[in-house]
Amino acid sequence: MSNYEYKCGTCGAKGVKLWRSYSMFLRDGDFRCVDCACIESDDKHDASSVREDGSRISYTMIIGNETQFGRTVVARFSGDVKPESIAKGYELKQEESDQLGWYVPAIAIDGRANPERPEGYWGYASYNDDRKDDWDYWIELPLRVKAEVPA
Repeated sequence: MSNYEYKCGTCGAKGVKLWRSYSMFLRDGDFRCVDCACIESDDKHDASSVREDGSRISYTMIIGNETQFGRTVVARFSGDVKPESIAKGYELKQEESDQLGWYVPAIAIDGRANPERPEGYWGYASYNDDRKDDWDYWIELPLRVKAEVPA
């Protein structure tokens, strides 16, 4: 089992989808729930734009010639964007994403069997067939802790 408890290091939320910093070595407390990751991300994402499965629509405003060496990325942002708000000469690219700024999903190894302290965590782009159940488990986790309704 891991030394890292699967809970948000900011608010303490447990039993929900968590994200981790893309390029940091893990330390206890390095995970973030959706709300804390959105607040702490460099891009200040709107947490309401994240769907229950952990995905969201990401927008990139670009300018440049696609046929040459690529495009120049001007701005990345998420949430609702109205076409009239795009500067003239820029293109808006829309795509699905599971990232919140530099935060990526914290996919626990064998998290279903050990939800409190998984064996470890997958690297972000290290997908293989062994990871499918771990990814499915992350998707099944709720996005937020359900608020208890007073009796």
